[in-house]
Amino acid sequence: MLRSAVALLALVPALALGGERTLVVKTFEDARYPPDMTVCQTSGYDPLNIVLGASVWSLQTNAARGEVMNDSVRFLGNVTACGSAPSLAQSPPPTFADDQYFLMRFSLEDGTYLFKGECELASWWVPVPGVLLVGCTLRLVEAPQGVVGGIATSSSVFTPRTLLDYSTGSVWTLHLYTN
Repeated sequence: MLRSAVALLALVPALALGGERTLVVKTFEDARYPPDMTVCQTSGYDPLNIVLGASVWSLQTNAARGEVMNDSVRFLGNVTACGSAPSLAQSPPPTFADDQYFLMRFSLEDGTYLFKGECELASWWVPVPGVLLVGCTLRLVEAPQGVVGGIATSSSVFTPRTLLDYSTGSVWTLHLYTN
């Protein structure tokens, strides 16, 4: 009995330590999941010129190469995206632009995650006219109970107008810290 009590006491500090979770997901702009405009209206962004609704999917990769083999394995939830991208109103737009503020609210099975931060326009109409390549780094500002911090980063394709062969979507990495 004493040995069990000592083992339990040794385990308690380990249970109190935080953990990490990493999710890698694909988002697709999706008319079936319209954006929640209340999220965008409370973002504080001016101008608010990007509003998107999207579906969230799990990925399948080739473990040996890291290559994505299937980017829509299982539906995981939806996302509302809101942004202020003054560069979209500039003509011609800059190749790189600062102050592109963005918010993403992921509604997943285990809860809702709200991230805010900035995105950088990496290229305008390269390699295809009408396709923007964007990267985002967002910090976690709201999360389900037990999640104490985190960051979301993206590699995104943004199409401000409808194109036949391209659509808006991203690969997101959500790095979460838990207690």
